[in-house]
Amino acid sequence: MLIDVVQRGELNVSVRGTGILVPQDIRWVATNVEGRVERILTKAGAQVKKGDLLMELSNPQLVQQLEETKWELEEMLAETNAQEVALESQLLDQEAAVINERLNHERALLTFNAQKTLLDQGVVAVSQIDHAEVQIEGAQFKERWQLEIKRLDKKHENLAAQRKAYQARIHRMRRILQRIQEQVDGLNVRATMDSIVQVMPMELGQQVSAGTNLARLARSGEFFAEL
Repeated sequence: MLIDVVQRGELNVSVRGTGILVPQDIRWVATNVEGRVERILTKAGAQVKKGDLLMELSNPQLVQQLEETKWELEEMLAETNAQEVALESQLLDQEAAVINERLNHERALLTFNAQKTLLDQGVVAVSQIDHAEVQIEGAQFKERWQLEIKRLDKKHENLAAQRKAYQARIHRMRRILQRIQEQVDGLNVRATMDSIVQVMPMELGQQVSAGTNLARLARSGEFFAEL
């Protein structure tokens, strides 16, 4: 027995024993979609690069869903374009209505001023009643003009709101399409790093579900001793 005072410092411990070299970086490659193993391109022991194709899965329903979503997006884009053209046409009609009422008001105002000049000069060719009717008519055209301007402003607001709604629906459909496209891309199982395939437990024709581990990869050249 040795008795001594404990001091702060490094404590070196040497351990001997039998063991193996284990890769430091080991990863399982999993799938995020359901499918059937269609092709296996690598076997255990093969050296692969990041992005290399390990195996192919098949899922006809998912591929069909992708095509249908693409068609639905194209249909939505076509409908949106047609609706925007219709709204812009209504906007042009409303702008024409504003111009028409403005011209009617200006015409009535011109007639009123001409009659007023004649009446001030004592010309009896224009009666007071006709002059008053023209004045009323001019006021009515002015009110209609202002009303058509308000309608035009509302149509501008409606067009902007409709465009925003169309863009929101298209954005949502594109996100759905992107998600399905990522799932279809997931049918091609690829290596996630430069490594060696340690385990390839899949067999041709095997049905796999989302989350299933398909292959185990180990980065080559980086090991530690496991005693």
